[in-house]
Amino acid sequence: MPGLARRYPHVLNQLSAVWGDLPVAAELIDDLLVDRRGGRRGFPADVLAELLTVRRVAVKRMVGQPRKPPKAAGPG
Repeated sequence: MPGLARRYPHVLNQLSAVWGDLPVAAELIDDLLVDRRGGRRGFPADVLAELLTVRRVAVKRMVGQPRKPPKAAGPG
């Protein structure tokens, strides 16, 4: 992931921090790829390809793993 590491080290750090929870990692990548605030230019093609590859790896690793129960809603 040379493009991601060189141009967006903070994104790589975020992914590294959540990689132990693969559904969260895949969700983080999804959130990075969808512009919900408007006006974003998106990632360069090489970085986009790296993010999509990492997402595919996360999804492949999730297949066959038991699902975690949903987190209980907090009070309020």
